[in-house]
Amino acid sequence: MENLHEAYNSRPTDRNKLDTEMPPYYEMSIWKFIKSLFQNSEITKFTTPIIFNEPLTFLQRNFEIMEYENMLYKASICQDAHERMKFITSFVVSQHSYNDKRLRKCFSSVSGETFEYQSKDGWIGLAEQISHNPSKSVYHMESETYKIYGSNHTYFSFKGTHMNIKPNTRQIIYLKKFNEKYKISGITLNVRNLLYGKKWIDIYCSFSNFTLQLNRNWNELLKILPPTDSRLRKDVRYFELGQMDKSENMKSIYERNENKKHEHKLAWFIHNHKSNSDELNEPKWIIDYEYYKRNWKKCKNLFRQ
Repeated sequence: MENLHEAYNSRPTDRNKLDTEMPPYYEMSIWKFIKSLFQNSEITKFTTPIIFNEPLTFLQRNFEIMEYENMLYKASICQDAHERMKFITSFVVSQHSYNDKRLRKCFSSVSGETFEYQSKDGWIGLAEQISHNPSKSVYHMESETYKIYGSNHTYFSFKGTHMNIKPNTRQIIYLKKFNEKYKISGITLNVRNLLYGKKWIDIYCSFSNFTLQLNRNWNELLKILPPTDSRLRKDVRYFELGQMDKSENMKSIYERNENKKHEHKLAWFIHNHKSNSDELNEPKWIIDYEYYKRNWKKCKNLFRQ
C-alpha cells in the first residue's frame, strides 16, 4: 500500500482537456458502416466503428459513480438516520449525472482486464472484467468510513440510429460506523440520434474534470500497475491522441485475442456464497486485498507488449 500512496501522490496537475479534438461521429459514412456489417462473417458479433467510441473503458466508467463521493462521505459520518438517507439518495442520483450529453460508447473491457484508482480524497478502488461478451465486471471502492461492492452486467444493443443500454447491476453501499447496507439497482438508458442530429466539435467528449483523470497515467504510476490495467490499453491511448487508424487496429487485435479465450477466472475477487439469497443485502464478490501486495505472477500479460 505504501508504493500505491507514493505513486498517486506523485501525480501531475489534473488535465483539463484531452490531448486532441475528438472526431465527430457524424463524419462517419452510413454506407461504410453498413458495408462493414456485411463484411463480418458473424454479423451478430459485429463491432461498432471506433468513431462512435470515447477514450474510456467499461471498467473506468464504473468509477464515474464516485464523482460526487462527498455525498457518500457525509452519509457515512451523519448521526441522523433521515439525513443519512438524504445523502445516500443524492449520491445514487448523482451516479447518472455523467450520462448527460454522453452519446459515445466506451471501449469494451477484455476478460481479465483490471483498473485501480486512488482519489485525492483518500478512497481507493479496484475493478476486474469477468467476460467481454456479454460484458460483466465487478468492482470495489473503499474509504475509512464506507465500502461499495458492485457488479455490472450491461447489455448494449445497437439499432442503427440509437443505442439501448440496459445495466443488470447490483451495488451495495456499506456504512461502517452504523453497520448499514443499502442495495442499489441500475436503470435502462437510451441514446438516440447517433447518426443524425446537431453537429459539434468535442474536445472533452463531454467528460467532467473527474472523468478526464481516469485514463491519466504518469511514470511513477506505470511502475506499479499490473499488465492488465486499462490505462495500458494502446487502442484507448491512440484514440486520445487522435490516431484513429492505429486505435482501430489495436482494438481489432484485442478482440481477436478475446475470441480465443476460455472463461476467465477472477484473479482479485472472491465469490461470496452468502449472496446466493436475493433476500440478503450481500455482495456477490469480495475483493482480495492480496492485490495491493503487487505480486503480478497470476496476471495475464494483456497490455504490456
